[in-house]
Amino acid sequence: MERRDFLKLAGAGAAGALVLGACSTGEEEGEGQVVTTGNGDLDSALQAGDLPELNWEIATSWPIALDTIFGGAEVFADRVTKMTGGRFTMTARAAGELVPGLEVLPSVQNGAVQAGNTGSYYGVGLAQVVALGTALPFGLTGRQKNSWLCEGGGLDRMQDI
Repeated sequence: MERRDFLKLAGAGAAGALVLGACSTGEEEGEGQVVTTGNGDLDSALQAGDLPELNWEIATSWPIALDTIFGGAEVFADRVTKMTGGRFTMTARAAGELVPGLEVLPSVQNGAVQAGNTGSYYGVGLAQVVALGTALPFGLTGRQKNSWLCEGGGLDRMQDI
């Protein structure tokens, strides 16, 4: 093995270990175990079993092959399930399983799907401002976008849409 190939492989392994370490909670959570949320009312409701059981599906704009993007929806769904002790389960679905990938936002908006994971710029036909909810080529820098969202009323406008 050449030195460059070895360094690439070692770097990829180290990056993978960092990602796994950053995403882990420090201890394994058992199935059905309630995770403390830090919200006393919610924690007591979870432990008492007062919450209804919900099963939602998340329509995504991503194929399963895009494991970093689609995988993010799966991780989110798993975390919600664990945080609620299995009372609220979410299942991520690949583009085309529930709705076509570019129709996730309108499908959630009209109630055909309970939740969606998509790039908001796919909804510019609904309102052009939603394009600013994600990164755009030649768009705002990170500081400009944060200023617009937090100080310029952008977040409120996005949530109204």
